[in-house]
Amino acid sequence: MIVYAMICRAIDAAVLVEFAEELQGNAPQVTSSLMESLRDHPELVNEGDRKTYVQRNESQSDFISHFLESCAVALGDQGNSVEEFYFHLFKMNGIFYCCIGDDPDTRDQKV
Repeated sequence: MIVYAMICRAIDAAVLVEFAEELQGNAPQVTSSLMESLRDHPELVNEGDRKTYVQRNESQSDFISHFLESCAVALGDQGNSVEEFYFHLFKMNGIFYCCIGDDPDTRDQKV
């Protein structure tokens, strides 16, 4: 299920539109922070790229993993569950399209 979706400009991370149905937590703030981080690190998502970042309760050392671990806390993960969140990103014509989903079935993860 899509928990949250947003569209923003890549150049300045300005949010153009966002949507959430029955959202709990602070996904808008977390996703805005992710977009600002991607603005500052444009090499992570190239023009035309589609990427999915998975937040799991695993310790890793790269920038995105640390960021997504913080996102899990912001979205309501209390650290004792195995709930995963999937951050789907698509960048086209200088626009980021992002949605956060929680479906564990990989067939539901295609963007």
